[in-house]
Amino acid sequence: MHLHLELISGLAGDMTVAALLDMGVPIAVVREALEALPLEGWEIATRSVDCGMACTGLKFDVLVDGRPADAPPEGGHSHDHAHDQAHDHTHRHEHGHEHEHTHDHGHSHDHAPAHEHGHDHEHKHDHGHSHDHAPAHDHGHGHDHGHSHHHSGGHDGSWRGIRAMLNAAPLRDGVRRRAVDIFARIAAAEARVHGMAVDDVVFHEVGALDSVVDIVAAAACVDHLNPSRITFSEVPLGRGFTRSQHGRIPVPAPATLLILAGAEVRGTELAYELVTPTGAGIIAALADGFGPIPAGKLVAVGHGAGTRRLPDRPNMVRAMSFESSAARDQTSATGWVTSSDVVIEANMDDATGELCGWLAERLFEAGALDVWWTPIQMKKGRPAWTLSALCEPGARDTLMTVIMEEGTSIGVRTTTVHRYKSHRGRAVVHTTWGDVQIKVASVGGRVSNVAPEYESARALASATGQPLKVILQSAMAAGWARYPVGSDWAEDEAEAV
Repeated sequence: MHLHLELISGLAGDMTVAALLDMGVPIAVVREALEALPLEGWEIATRSVDCGMACTGLKFDVLVDGRPADAPPEGGHSHDHAHDQAHDHTHRHEHGHEHEHTHDHGHSHDHAPAHEHGHDHEHKHDHGHSHDHAPAHDHGHGHDHGHSHHHSGGHDGSWRGIRAMLNAAPLRDGVRRRAVDIFARIAAAEARVHGMAVDDVVFHEVGALDSVVDIVAAAACVDHLNPSRITFSEVPLGRGFTRSQHGRIPVPAPATLLILAGAEVRGTELAYELVTPTGAGIIAALADGFGPIPAGKLVAVGHGAGTRRLPDRPNMVRAMSFESSAARDQTSATGWVTSSDVVIEANMDDATGELCGWLAERLFEAGALDVWWTPIQMKKGRPAWTLSALCEPGARDTLMTVIMEEGTSIGVRTTTVHRYKSHRGRAVVHTTWGDVQIKVASVGGRVSNVAPEYESARALASATGQPLKVILQSAMAAGWARYPVGSDWAEDEAEAV
């Protein structure tokens, strides 16, 4: 299954969870993961809301002691940080909130009308600022709640404490790996922004609880779906400035941009924060690629709603699942994963290097599994290139059209090929500078290879200032130490390459 997320208005953790639940992931999957954590005082609720532009979507709410997690308790403060250097963006963001506001207690947030098809929570803040909410239109839909507990236990709000809690909790391995990877990317970026050790990054107590719930819930949904490939559309970013406890900072927030290093992004004219650090962490940890909606058989669609009404688009993310090579794969008696695919080729003797690079990008966007160029010599001694594109049978016609429209060839040829692939699993290894995600290849349940995930290593190198080659070598050494060649690898943790 190929999972694609279309970021119409950006991404936040709650939007991700909502879209995947709306696409069909049972909410029991989320509850099971959250109840494995030593956290109390939380509830989860889902409701249908108006996202704007006559579009509806599912809203995923985290409540703490019966109140929205982004609202402070009576007489308390939600924007106070336990560590003086912890970035404001380590607490929960209200997706799509208006900028030129301050996080110092003495400001107001004016919220645009929200036409809700579920419940609404009315709450007041009595610590020097107000949140003015326009009337909500209740259509009588009920809540889907988790259990409520006290929330003081489990961790101290630091990344060190959160990591220890996640590693000790009886979570499914896939859930734990993804959650640790997402949190590690956020912590590494915050550490770099504030010039502090990664383990010393501290999340505010309520913000940390909210972040843990969103991230673990998202990891549980993805683990349940177990896609063979995850892609995102280009990531839209807002502009402007916002005020934090440290002063006026640009939008996107510095930590958010660090986390998104390596992602395909584009700026917008919207003066809102469209991508939260949690959303950025999800993108960085899960993305296998970026591009438009892929070719393939569309199986399911889900709509995850943000909070604020935006002026030029619905505030939502769309999750789509496609039947892909994973559905066609078969495992041979010797443990190889096999599939039948197509190689499309074309010879070009007048394509420049720039055109070759452009054409490869377009083919990947259109659904190619791989693209490569081979130098050849054509008639009359002309130097030339052979373009080769590997794809699933269902994407063949689309890729041939791209080659004819964007390339300089006047024809193509195709060949059906049989692929023999190892299974691929993912794990997180710890290095001196932080956690790195690795791929673990196996055949017949026995490890055959390990390799660091480039984007994960790149993000850590960017966050710590260490050379990329050092991070890659350290992650490789840690991977081989944990998974030697020939060691056992659980088949139920593996996914096809």
